[in-house]
Amino acid sequence: MSHPPATPPRWRTPTLLLLLFALPIFGSVYRLFTLAFAQITGLVDPTIAHIASNPLPMALHAAGGAIFCTLGAFQFRSQPTPAARKWHRYAGRVTAVAGFTFALSGLWCLWAYPAQSDSAAAVLPIRAIACIAIAATLTLGIKSAMRRNIKAHRTWMIRTVAITAGPVTQAYMLLIAEVFWGGASQFVQGLLILLSWLVSISIGEWIILRPATHLSEMFKTPHRTTAK
Repeated sequence: MSHPPATPPRWRTPTLLLLLFALPIFGSVYRLFTLAFAQITGLVDPTIAHIASNPLPMALHAAGGAIFCTLGAFQFRSQPTPAARKWHRYAGRVTAVAGFTFALSGLWCLWAYPAQSDSAAAVLPIRAIACIAIAATLTLGIKSAMRRNIKAHRTWMIRTVAITAGPVTQAYMLLIAEVFWGGASQFVQGLLILLSWLVSISIGEWIILRPATHLSEMFKTPHRTTAK
């Protein structure tokens, strides 16, 4: 006797994405909480004093990132029903606004907050390129959806998610370096950060090359039958 899987296939991708983005989502919520606490009480953690003095860029970046990662994960749910298609359209608009907020405020953060270490300063150009790439791929994904080119829409949105996942990969790589080698030099940290984005983008391209029909099914028009 067969048993249904614990996680239905249509929820598999959103679940995996939510697990992947759990760290930055909780990190963003925590950052918003600490900034709000500092503004209300005047008690500022010295490590974020440079951010607390000008909290708007970081607040927009954290809020946009949390919303984009959360709603974006559910955009990959495969369920070809009218309700699913309606959800995808309306949630997609909110996700797009959050994505642009995340990317553009990221550029603002790079300008507003000075780098706190040499390794952070060294990767500023990479971070700037990543923010621009997120905005660019998101724009192309939206244009493809408006043209009803679902294959291109899927391709560009996967690329957007892959680039967004770069910092998540960084966190895990730096954690591994800390656990097994007691940390990494600033030069190695810079290399790991660059490698993290390359890994995330490569995985995204591998997913794009795999056959996939779930997202296309989201927009298929159900066949209508006529009475004979």
